[in-house]
Amino acid sequence: MKHRNFSRIKMMMAALMLLLPALSAIASESIQNGKTFRLVNEKYGKAVTNNDDAADGVYLSLATVNAQSPGQEWTFFSISEKEPVYLVNNCNHNEAMDMALNSDDPGKVLQWYGTSSANQSFYVKTIDENTNIVQLYCNSDRTQAVTAQSDGSLRLSGNLSDNATYFRLESVNKNYDVYYPGMSCYYVVTHKASGNSITDSGKNSNNALLSLAKFRRSAATNNHFQLYNPFDGKAVDIALESAAKAPLLWDPDYSNLNQQIYFYPVAGAPGTFQIAGLTKNNERYYVVQSGNSGLVMSKSANADNSYFTIRRVHPDNLPQPTYWEDETIFGENKEPGHAIYMPYASTAKMQADERYKFPWVEPENAEYLSLNGVWNLKYTEDVNKRPGKDDFWGDDVNVAAWDTISVPSCLEMKGYGDPYYINVDYAFSNNPPFIRMNNGLPKPAASYRRNFTLPEDWSSKRVYLHFDGIYSAALVWVNGKYVGYTQGGNNDAEFDLTNVVRKGENNISVQVFRWSDGSYLEGQDMWHMSGIHRDVYLFATPDTHVRDHYITSVLNATDGYKSGSMNVEITMSNKGKAAVSKSVEVRLLSPDGKELGKKSVLFEFAAGEAEKQGIVNFSNLSNLLPWTAETPNLYTVIVSQKNDKGVEESVFSTKYGFRHIEIKNTQVY
Repeated sequence: MKHRNFSRIKMMMAALMLLLPALSAIASESIQNGKTFRLVNEKYGKAVTNNDDAADGVYLSLATVNAQSPGQEWTFFSISEKEPVYLVNNCNHNEAMDMALNSDDPGKVLQWYGTSSANQSFYVKTIDENTNIVQLYCNSDRTQAVTAQSDGSLRLSGNLSDNATYFRLESVNKNYDVYYPGMSCYYVVTHKASGNSITDSGKNSNNALLSLAKFRRSAATNNHFQLYNPFDGKAVDIALESAAKAPLLWDPDYSNLNQQIYFYPVAGAPGTFQIAGLTKNNERYYVVQSGNSGLVMSKSANADNSYFTIRRVHPDNLPQPTYWEDETIFGENKEPGHAIYMPYASTAKMQADERYKFPWVEPENAEYLSLNGVWNLKYTEDVNKRPGKDDFWGDDVNVAAWDTISVPSCLEMKGYGDPYYINVDYAFSNNPPFIRMNNGLPKPAASYRRNFTLPEDWSSKRVYLHFDGIYSAALVWVNGKYVGYTQGGNNDAEFDLTNVVRKGENNISVQVFRWSDGSYLEGQDMWHMSGIHRDVYLFATPDTHVRDHYITSVLNATDGYKSGSMNVEITMSNKGKAAVSKSVEVRLLSPDGKELGKKSVLFEFAAGEAEKQGIVNFSNLSNLLPWTAETPNLYTVIVSQKNDKGVEESVFSTKYGFRHIEIKNTQVY
């Protein structure tokens, strides 16, 4: 790391957000941050204790309830903004309950100095609010809870119905107005002796030195944290390999040792910490105050220069996350994945279409409307300057003055942006899920819009929008109404447009983002380009229709894999939830068109039912022609949907090759 243009920074206020994965739940109202309890096991009637031993590594146990024993007092410190996840600390001895997950005896509960690590993160589930009965789950594996053993020890167990996992919280009327580092929380970090807080003084460039915080966010793994500023896109870096050895800002990198920050609790002072980092040789350097307002890293530290406290805050002006920089969101309002199909109104129309024999050909007779062709385009190199409702996706917006582009295509091959050939690196800094471009590269958005006319006979049908591929993420609107979001450059995406399309002319707007958090997985040895790069089209089905079909087969080894059986699992969608009856007929045809089997399955929907599955089985199939690369024999499976009067209303076909694959002696056959 090269450090230059050093600039000192003044003391101001600050906050740190410490990130870990989170799931939703309801916290017990009886537990508040800093509140202290005795934990009395329901099965054995005894309290959790450290036997008044303040040493690291002491195994916790059960003992007769003793109101005078400091070793039985456990304080709950919230370490999650969203969930009832706590560090359980004995403040009398400044030791935390620890599950020792990586020890020689994992899951046997002991005590260790508080780190807020996975070993010390307990998800607290309330069993009975009236009697304050709770279970203490391992937050990283919620199939395991702390369980009292017959010998008095405590250990994680998956027998969650055993009342040995139940603990009654008995308040001891002690409260500590302090905090420990926690996930998804923001804090002000204050130097204890001076009362000043860590800040970057508004300087957001690499090498900007830190003094005694602006709002910070951090991702915690094991016992250390990364401290990240969402406003600046920079992380705290303690620069131990530089001459200055002073904390500063740098591009975030989870693997950078200089960005792995440790909070060491101070003995006898709950909520007070020394902040430090470790060198490659495991030497510990502390953040200490230097002079009136400076911060440096030092091997020596004392109470006056190295003690810090943290206070949780709830800032209301944080940058709002975007879908394309949120690893928990892969799409919104997308249809569940399914095997691809092209619906026709009748078998006659399907078999008259060239696509019936050659599935890669564009259909002519299907319930299908291609949206390939000319679209209007507005390309912006800065995603923050992309157009919005008034000049892009609103229903009445006129984009006739925009450029035009053919779809499908890659933007870069049409003169919009540059194609990048990247091997092992990213075009952006390695700080998932965020996209911070390297070397001044642009972070563009492309806004596509076009009109289409809905076929007249689709007014009573369910209408779907299908994308074969968009790099890397996209938002979709139709007629000025938000439809949904998708990401995954080479994956299909479908949206139900039934409630947003109208008779006659419609408009569709698609805003494409070249980079998303998914780009971290798409970073392969290849050319990187973007846009609507594959087909896009509409298709229509009956309101109740076959949504998916899953074909499997088993071939018999005894006759050279030329006989066997086939299963076709049908998923029927009934989004309108009406009481309706449908039947599905499945036919299996040989490569030369001979019918080998025909069976039906009935779907009876009661009012309110939205989906059903059924299976068709073809057994005792013989004289099969297996599929190989040299002999690509393909059978045809026809799936025909009929109404309650037996009249066909929708049909599609799928090509299928029979093949047996197995592994023998590490070889694939």
